[in-house]
Amino acid sequence: ATRLVERVLQSLVQVLIDAVSHPNKMVSPAYYFSVLHEYASLGVGQRLQLLHYTVLEHTIEFISHMYSLPSPRAQASSFEMKPAYELLANILSSCDLTPIRQRNAQISMDAALERNPGLLHNAAWRVGDLVEDSDERRGIALTRGGA
Repeated sequence: ATRLVERVLQSLVQVLIDAVSHPNKMVSPAYYFSVLHEYASLGVGQRLQLLHYTVLEHTIEFISHMYSLPSPRAQASSFEMKPAYELLANILSSCDLTPIRQRNAQISMDAALERNPGLLHNAAWRVGDLVEDSDERRGIALTRGGA
């Protein structure tokens, strides 16, 4: 059964790849993306499998291509594209974005420290070092790297 699922997924991904270069050949984007969305809805394992087959990247490429077509008639309607957006949301819900959030927070922290050098006080700050006053009142201490 696993090999059959793999073959079906490979075929579905190939249809998506072909649709980017020949969007008119895809009869119903709504139906196609509904099938992928239903598969992704089965669980985390299925969403990870779709990530493995680069469905996320190909779906984004397809959507971008559809909106860049010169004629509005050639573009798929919002109704037809709704399952594609649902598929994207479903797949993205399985992604752990913690490292990205931490990196962006660190970038923001570094930028704030550049603008306000007085915050440094000869200590290196890391993301998570700032706590609210309410946290300190509950006994959560402020920690600074190097202190």
